[in-house]
Amino acid sequence: MPIRTVEIDDTLDSIVEGVTESLRDILTEWLDENADPSAGEPDTPDLASDLDYAGRVHEKIDSSVPILTYKIRDIFYLHGEAVENAFDDAGIGGKRDGDWPSGWKAAAIYCYIEQKVNEWYANQAGELTAQWWADNRPAVVAVRDHNNGDFDGLVVSDTSQVPDHYIGGVLHVNDHGNATLYNCDGDRNLEEIDAIV
Repeated sequence: MPIRTVEIDDTLDSIVEGVTESLRDILTEWLDENADPSAGEPDTPDLASDLDYAGRVHEKIDSSVPILTYKIRDIFYLHGEAVENAFDDAGIGGKRDGDWPSGWKAAAIYCYIEQKVNEWYANQAGELTAQWWADNRPAVVAVRDHNNGDFDGLVVSDTSQVPDHYIGGVLHVNDHGNATLYNCDGDRNLEEIDAIV
């Protein structure tokens, strides 16, 4: 009896990874458009009501589900139980191909990817939001702009160097490298906006 060796591409993990990378970008875009770094560290956006409000997350998941029969078959051969369990856990319908545009197995793969994306978001989104804020908080941006020659305000090593009647941003960088960003009202009253150590 001849023995045959068959190779199967195990694509499911890379599919999930691709969707989570897209979700990382969607999260960053949402924060760029909706969060105000000067108001302090933002709350982590809700996956369903914030990031998927217009269906972007579901669109990414949906477009990642294979449509070729052999790819669906390969995923079920390698991960059938986990994928079928995700479908059952979702409780969205029966396992009849006629009930689904691409068949129930494609719907099950969708459910599996969605489940993994939700787990990833629950574990990573808080840290990614904190990192976004750390990279975009006003004092960090002011120091970065100053280092690039783009800071529009006044940079001083001591706040006594702020001239009378100056109105605008003041970046105080001390000899330890600590930076404090102020807004000056013209009467040398400095309102602290942000500080980094």
